[in-house]
Amino acid sequence: MKIDSKCNLSNINHVELVVFDFDETLINCNTDDIKMLAPDGRFPEGFWCKNHIWPDYMQHVFEFLHKNGIRRDDYCRCFRTMKFVPGMIDLIQNLHKGLPSKGKQFEMIIISDANSFSITEILEQNNLINCFRKIFTNPAKFDQDGCLRIQYYHEQNDCSLSPKNLCKGLVLNDYIQQRTNNDNVHFHRIHYIGDGSNDLCPSLRLSSNDFVYPRSGYKLDELIQAKVHELQARSIPFTNGNDIWNNIISN
Repeated sequence: MKIDSKCNLSNINHVELVVFDFDETLINCNTDDIKMLAPDGRFPEGFWCKNHIWPDYMQHVFEFLHKNGIRRDDYCRCFRTMKFVPGMIDLIQNLHKGLPSKGKQFEMIIISDANSFSITEILEQNNLINCFRKIFTNPAKFDQDGCLRIQYYHEQNDCSLSPKNLCKGLVLNDYIQQRTNNDNVHFHRIHYIGDGSNDLCPSLRLSSNDFVYPRSGYKLDELIQAKVHELQARSIPFTNGNDIWNNIISN
């Protein structure tokens, strides 16, 4: 699902693209970790198996919660307890303002294997939704009975680094091409910020002019260290949003 916001930099030809993962990158938890909504704070055994594709597992979770009386407002209250990684709100706001004194403008997008409902709800609760030009994630909406339903963003079998339902590298490449061909926006530099294994594919597609920011101590950081000879972009591990901002303003 592609979600558009009012943020529009189509008239700016010199802009840097900042790409965020969401769970464990922007927010300091996983939006799918909603055990607090389940009876006794846990799900029945057997919900998860290693062959599950993540949205399929989450559909089981949503159906179970629905049968136990959980509705939209309950999810929203749960999301209000989820905190951002320290410094990330300031980072988003600073990027949204840009650096006019240095001639820098920033365009922000999210590419996430979470879902459209949780991401937009959390961003709206924190007055950040209009900072992002697009959100690429698995579509999710409530059916007529009030059960949350999730779909794959797309289905792919070409990228072995990515799950079947979402190749972030493909999404990123398509977005850059669309902005160039349709809107005449040429990104001067790309900054990619993530934490998980599915962030490796887009990281490896970046050029030597770009930066990747793996969250320190998380899976992407480990994978990048193992594949350092394949990585062209400069890697800047981060623990908070200030680490990222300090690098952006100095380059």
